Amino acid sequence: MKYLFFLAVLGLVSGCATPIKSTHINDQQPLLENEGVVAVQVVNNAGQLGQFHRNWTEVIAVRLDNMAELKAAAVEKAQKQPGGKVVDEDKVDWEPDVFSLAPSSQGMIDSQVYLGRMPAGRYMISSLFSFFTNGDMSSWISMPVGHSAGTFEVKGGQMTYLDTLVFQPLLSIKESSFWSSRSSQKAFVTRIPSQQDIVGFTKELYPNLVAKLSSTTLLGWNDDPLNQLRIDLGQLSRQNAFANRFLPLQLHGKGIVAARFGQLRVLPHQGEWIQVDLPTNAQISAVLEAPDYVAVGGELGQVFVAPSFATEWRQISPVSADEAIVWFGRDQHAGYAMSASNNEFRLYRFDHVEAPWQQIRQFDKKSYGTFLNVDGNVFAFVKKSGGLKVINNDLHYDYDAEANAWQEAKGDRFNQISQLASGNLVAIETSQWDGIGDQLMSTDDGASWQVIPRSLNLFGDAKADASLPAMLSAQDIVTVGRVQTSSESKRELRLLLSSNQGQSWLAKGLVDKSCATLIPELSNQQAIYLLCDQGTIVTTSDLGESWHDAVTLDLGSIQAQFEALIEALKEPTS
Repeated sequence: MKYLFFLAVLGLVSGCATPIKSTHINDQQPLLENEGVVAVQVVNNAGQLGQFHRNWTEVIAVRLDNMAELKAAAVEKAQKQPGGKVVDEDKVDWEPDVFSLAPSSQGMIDSQVYLGRMPAGRYMISSLFSFFTNGDMSSWISMPVGHSAGTFEVKGGQMTYLDTLVFQPLLSIKESSFWSSRSSQKAFVTRIPSQQDIVGFTKELYPNLVAKLSSTTLLGWNDDPLNQLRIDLGQLSRQNAFANRFLPLQLHGKGIVAARFGQLRVLPHQGEWIQVDLPTNAQISAVLEAPDYVAVGGELGQVFVAPSFATEWRQISPVSADEAIVWFGRDQHAGYAMSASNNEFRLYRFDHVEAPWQQIRQFDKKSYGTFLNVDGNVFAFVKKSGGLKVINNDLHYDYDAEANAWQEAKGDRFNQISQLASGNLVAIETSQWDGIGDQLMSTDDGASWQVIPRSLNLFGDAKADASLPAMLSAQDIVTVGRVQTSSESKRELRLLLSSNQGQSWLAKGLVDKSCATLIPELSNQQAIYLLCDQGTIVTTSDLGESWHDAVTLDLGSIQAQFEALIEALKEPTS
């Protein structure tokens, strides 16, 4: 049975003594005659994997076609040992060929592409693996894959592209028991057909390697009777894409929920949410509005343009695939975009999003710093007073488009900044303790900042601590904090409202601890929106007295489809 074979393979690979071979690519070193290139995108349909694990650090693959040969060689070696003992072939230790694919974050935001060179043969992805260490402690997690994704071939001089692997949790990753549980019901990995130009992406990273491939024909997954089940399961994950990126709108609606797999949920000025299914598996992270069009951009340098969210989209590629579009803006002079690559941010200017882009500046990407020196992040926004501002760690840059001139000054570091539709700014200051500092707001383009007072527990309120405040109007500010409403009550997590620009605060409705991330880009005087741990978005129109689901994820249907795949894996093969 496939399922038992899969378990046997996992048992071999999980043995701590099994050596794992590197698949590192050196663009100056040609492939060996029997080597091919393997590429696979991995998307986590969830937030961070764990406290110390943002993404997977390895994709582990095991070679299948030479297993019998390797076992026979081990048995033969055991039989030749002195002593003349009878050898039980089933108890002889042997090791399969196991390979590790390393990730590239070039052109990526929340997903990763894993690339490597491997000998020709038939393979299976055995697991996803993540390792963390900071010198004081180490942590690792893994997720089995096996036949839930299938098998694939590698051929000499060719590229094998394995589309997009999806890590789909069925339970909350925040639960401490999630990664210690061995239940197959906690999560799964499946695959989604890709819509990315992987050859173009690989060529940006390894031009010499791609130029010397003997064939441009891409290999992929092997066909088997479970293909349709995998497609259906992947489509369910796509339809229930996790989102933790939010973009404000002015002309074409109120705001966007930008989810995994190119999925957008648009909150219009009136009526029901609009679902947008872009032809990509990339994460979208930026939006540009004009009276006659809207454009969105994200991973792999992809930009999509349409007259409105309800019309057909066309894709353009104004930058290379190893850049990710992380911001769009527009003033009376031009449009602007910022992209991120491994080591730098690049700022572009254009007259129209489909006209050529001109690079006007680049900024070094800072590291995450050390315990004694936490770096800030990079942010760009168009000032209400005119001109462009870029904050890179503690360096603040002002751009005068008319004079094409920059001014530079030292300033504060920020963990997060979001510019709302009003042009006002909300932010989280960078802290030297854990990176998360005070909540802030600014109505003067960041020239001055006002601290939003709140009281949270030192442990257990991480989501609320990292949440931005919301400015519902010039006077009304909302945040999430803990208050004691009576001398006999405990401190409760509630919405806090100020109607006088933060001079005084009132405690309002209760907030569920699992739904404590305020979404300022969507919130307004009519409704306040919060993000829950597993991706549901809840809303209130009465300051938390009652809550309703605005965006839901159908994990029940995903669970049922996954159980159908498990049953199919248990069926005997002919």
